[in-house]
Amino acid sequence: MKNAFATKQKLLESCQVPFSFYQFIDDLWHRGTNSHPLHRLCTLMRKMKAKSFIREELALNEELLEEQNMATARWKQNVGLTATRLTFFFSLPSSLKWDDPAELPDDHILGYAVIATLKLPCDQYRTYLLEAVIRPPSIWLPVAKDRMAIEPITNYYVHNTREFETNIGTTAKSRTFTLTGSFFAQQNGITHVCAHAALRMAINSSSALTTKKLTNQKINEILGIDFSSPEKCVGHIEGDPPETKAGLDIQELEKVIHQLGGKIISANFVQNTSVEYDQFIYPFVESACPVILGIEGWDFRSSKRINHVVSVLGHTLNSDRWEPEARSGYGGFPVEPYTPVTSWVGHYIINDDNFGMYVTLPSDMLRNYLVPSKNPNLHATMAVAIVPSDVQISGLAAEGMAVRIAQSLISRIQNPPLIWLKRLAQQSQSIVSRTLLQTKASYKQYIDGLVQNGQVILTPEIEQRLDDMPEHIWVSEITLPHLYIGNKHKLGDVIIRANATDEEYLAGESFELAWFPGFIHFGSDHKIFPWNVQTHLPLIRDEEIPLLEW
Repeated sequence: MKNAFATKQKLLESCQVPFSFYQFIDDLWHRGTNSHPLHRLCTLMRKMKAKSFIREELALNEELLEEQNMATARWKQNVGLTATRLTFFFSLPSSLKWDDPAELPDDHILGYAVIATLKLPCDQYRTYLLEAVIRPPSIWLPVAKDRMAIEPITNYYVHNTREFETNIGTTAKSRTFTLTGSFFAQQNGITHVCAHAALRMAINSSSALTTKKLTNQKINEILGIDFSSPEKCVGHIEGDPPETKAGLDIQELEKVIHQLGGKIISANFVQNTSVEYDQFIYPFVESACPVILGIEGWDFRSSKRINHVVSVLGHTLNSDRWEPEARSGYGGFPVEPYTPVTSWVGHYIINDDNFGMYVTLPSDMLRNYLVPSKNPNLHATMAVAIVPSDVQISGLAAEGMAVRIAQSLISRIQNPPLIWLKRLAQQSQSIVSRTLLQTKASYKQYIDGLVQNGQVILTPEIEQRLDDMPEHIWVSEITLPHLYIGNKHKLGDVIIRANATDEEYLAGESFELAWFPGFIHFGSDHKIFPWNVQTHLPLIRDEEIPLLEW
């Protein structure tokens, strides 16, 4: 949290064992409110080898005052607010002073959290994590003598991260740190609910929709929630009239996102049971477009229906997973025309305001094996992907068309002249597709890298056609199972225009181009040109590939 300063100078404290985070949380957190998110944060600090932290009471800045004023308006009585900031570090300076950069290196910050406590009427308290930013799950590795570096853990891919600033110290004497991570927020259930938290976690973590920090007050302002009537409230307090609005619906989520310059592409898995939630969300998550995922279920302990939303920010990968090939090899149902890379996704990395940040959702856990309306288990009901404003079609729709085009083009080739094209033709019903959203500039940069490595030669006509692509494109990378999991390589791309209308998509007019070893085919006029690629090429990857990858 920028521009938040302590009321008095504090020293660093050691949190090495036998320091107890359990006792620490008991001292900070008022009983009766959900402390799971702070326990999760402290668990991550243990796993990431935190050695020290600084605990500061904050002066109320603009955002903290907004939280207090909203609660006062909701209760229609004065509400107090106190805030504590925790900042964690890998190092344990000998002096336990934070103002010496040599003692406390800038890159040793692991994360921070701002804990807010509302003092409500009738001596009630509500404590919650107003915000937190933690580095993606990482470990410290020796990279040189007397030097350590922090590296993402094996096969964890958190695609939605930003660089954040935070302070320690007072206005008179402070120090600013920056760290890259995902944003976390917890609802207080009074002036904001899980949808507020999910929106803030998604938008404030997104690099695709760069906007000012989204606050609870800003969401309420956009939606006209001023607590002046039951219809203009959210959450629950004792004595609320029955008609009090408890949460937000998808139209309200869309209104906030649209106001911030973004757009949503959504799916309803209750109305359309043919769409698997994981196949729908994967292309967005892989493309750093955050997804808000709705879940429902039945709480058998309280005999109440569960309705909740979480933010999906990344995924894990299990390249040894048995299911993808076994399902088709043993004739599983339904018979699929290709294998999506979601088959190797072990988990989706989510932020759940009830349980904390960077928790992993098993990819099969929310699948609708039963008709959703009859399903008492937790299951996915809807997904809202936040995308740039010109994107019209989903990655799943683009992938379906791309695979059909790929199989059609490959099947037409008689006696393929290149060995890899021959292998692709022989296994055309077993191909793997990985689909992600790219800008024209980012895709051209990828192609330029292949040119510089001598793997591709661009003619002036092909280069001009690449220049003529729209701003956003869906790229379906076509490969074979063992090339994908072993080499992280592919045998071709099929590009679908992301800005295509429904009519253009249904008419097959969204097809931009496809290339495979030996040829490139353009959809606008169906011209085919030589393409000097003869073997498999690297997948499109983020620059920061984990050092440890299996």
